[in-house]
Amino acid sequence: MKLRARSFVSYLERVLQVTILSEGLLENALMHSSYVNENPAHQTTNNERLEFLGDAVLGIIISEKLYEKFPDHREGKLSKYRSALVNEKSLAECAQKIDLGEYVLLGKGEASTGGKEKPSILSDTYEAVLAALYLENGLELSRKFVLYTMGDRIECADVRVKKHDHKTRFQEWAQRNMKTIPEYIVLSEDGPDHDKVFEICVKIRGKEYARAKGSSKKESEQSCAKIALGMARKGMIS
Repeated sequence: MKLRARSFVSYLERVLQVTILSEGLLENALMHSSYVNENPAHQTTNNERLEFLGDAVLGIIISEKLYEKFPDHREGKLSKYRSALVNEKSLAECAQKIDLGEYVLLGKGEASTGGKEKPSILSDTYEAVLAALYLENGLELSRKFVLYTMGDRIECADVRVKKHDHKTRFQEWAQRNMKTIPEYIVLSEDGPDHDKVFEICVKIRGKEYARAKGSSKKESEQSCAKIALGMARKGMIS
């Protein structure tokens, strides 16, 4: 365990060009609950508490950078930008940028089913690592970590929202062409709390046009809207 954590610290020091003063919590940050459950003799805790804190630290750093970059934008638009940056898919991609999946400690069952590539595990571990860096090395190093992994996304946050906010674009289409707004309905919610799958459909005036599954309601709604937009462009919605 310690060797893996030390290897990850060395990697971070190299890519961030910093010296990490303390690394004790980083070992904990890499421990998924499946590993801890399968190894009770180690008497250690999983990374879920760190993940909780990391989410808050990430929110502060991202909000600060968006506030600085878009001085003329209102709160509502800044919130959309932040949502486009701080979500499971985005954080998982940022985790892949630093090969985080290669360092996370998983139980045998989770590892055998591709756990190191699961977006939910990658995004949660990313936040846990951020919290560990914050607690033991301070906000400045935490900020460097976020900017290294997410800096390019922050720079084009407005473009990302316009490109990927299918739900807003579909609503605008429906209001313009059908004089109403789409309705999103949760059809099912399966799986444990840490790995839920939501199935959602989108309807207009009671008629269903698309349905999709995702690891969050927002993700499922966006997928539904994307499908519906494609149908609208082909004249399949009227």
